[in-house]
Amino acid sequence: MSISQTFRYPDGVVPNTTALAFTLLGWPLGVALLVAAPWWLNALGFVLVVLTLVWSAYFIHEFAHMAIFRDGNINARWGAAMTWINGSCYAPFTDLRRKHMRHHVERADVLTFDARGFLLRSPAWFRRRRYLRQRGEHRCPWSPRSPRRQARHDPSPQDVAAAHGHAPL
Repeated sequence: MSISQTFRYPDGVVPNTTALAFTLLGWPLGVALLVAAPWWLNALGFVLVVLTLVWSAYFIHEFAHMAIFRDGNINARWGAAMTWINGSCYAPFTDLRRKHMRHHVERADVLTFDARGFLLRSPAWFRRRRYLRQRGEHRCPWSPRSPRRQARHDPSPQDVAAAHGHAPL
């Protein structure tokens, strides 16, 4: 099987190969440059590390969707490599992929964050403000949706007509 047949899309061979090579080689180079003596090499190392971490996270997502290679095993191997670069090595790629697919199927966050519990444990002023915002009662005068601000900035058509000397509608 040729390399062009390995990739899912023939027009993705060059861009994906280039991006994978940049990510695999740029990350260790960036880390090495972070400990170099000149400050400008540190800055270059910082940029390389940031770029490769972002790209590896992007690749984790694409490998989870099996979007780069035709073979799922190749996607899984590359996904595992990208998790090591990205710092997600504490969770196997197969678990990340399964949770991500559940996120798409169930349209829910499958992580253990309890939003309701978080809100119940938050300070009373925060809960009260959130409740009032949900009901549309904004007491915050600097909020663009507060009733006082809307009354000042959103005049009625009658007010506009009266201000221009026209008869009320």
